[in-house]
Amino acid sequence: MALDFTAELAGTAVEDFNFTPALDLTMVVVSDYETGEKSYKDEILLLKSLAEQGVWAPYKIVIAESTANQNIAPPQDLFDQGLQVELVYRDAHTSCALKNAALDHVTTEWVVSIEADTVPEPGWLDAITKAVASHPDCSIFFGRTYYGEETIWRRTCNLLERSFDDRGSDGPTNHISNNAALYRTELAKAFPYKHAATQFLSARIRLDALHKHGHRAYFVSGAVARHAVGDAGFTWDVYRNTGYSDMKVRPNCNACYLPRAIVGRFLRDLRHAQRVGGRYMKLRDWPMWITMVIFARFAHLRGLVEGLGNPDCLHGSRFR
Repeated sequence: MALDFTAELAGTAVEDFNFTPALDLTMVVVSDYETGEKSYKDEILLLKSLAEQGVWAPYKIVIAESTANQNIAPPQDLFDQGLQVELVYRDAHTSCALKNAALDHVTTEWVVSIEADTVPEPGWLDAITKAVASHPDCSIFFGRTYYGEETIWRRTCNLLERSFDDRGSDGPTNHISNNAALYRTELAKAFPYKHAATQFLSARIRLDALHKHGHRAYFVSGAVARHAVGDAGFTWDVYRNTGYSDMKVRPNCNACYLPRAIVGRFLRDLRHAQRVGGRYMKLRDWPMWITMVIFARFAHLRGLVEGLGNPDCLHGSRFR
């Protein structure tokens, strides 16, 4: 027997329904951290989470991969999630170059750039979409990424590596995230990632260019995505790359800047701990955080010193 809700809906205006207008949207997926042979496991988990976002309008997903991995056949699961997925190969070997190349396949008004090892939590896309509707003057939107909260290690790494892009509440922010972020496509194409020795440096150069032209982002606290957590080697890699880019963004690279850079980054970590540590951490977590903050100083210093030279890449880094 068919159910008829005509009587119940009679006289109900469209604006009385609670739904979110859909965006004209494409999602660009790029893997930026490789630990072995390409498997597409991260991409499949990401696609499954997108399929469960509950957004009714169709959107295309462009997965950009290097031609170096073209001989690795993608699993059928990559295309069996009920989504419009396009896998494109480009002759590029860095994640930033792949993000630029993927934009050639984007014709929609909006584009999301998301790393393959990031899984949006339920309601992520809905929260982003509602923010766009409420703030039509903004061109960049992003939310919080974290590693989960199940263990001391995850909570410690959240504060150390993920708190920098957490504004704490909805509102405009000078920080612009490179991951799980929504851009007006015309803006994304107008500010491509410049070629640089590392993806961290390329992202910093792009961020500086966006700031120079007066662009800001809008932080959406309800848009939460879970990033894959790494080990201590990953933290070392993050801070080593950060140190390298801290040095390279300066007009003149010289050793006199080392003390200032080390102290400045340390104070930045302390400010984040003071700002959001109470929300991120339990009392028993702080000894681990103190240990990792000290550990991170050595990685940061190494990156700074490497930045004094002119390597075309950071050898041993798994970021691409």
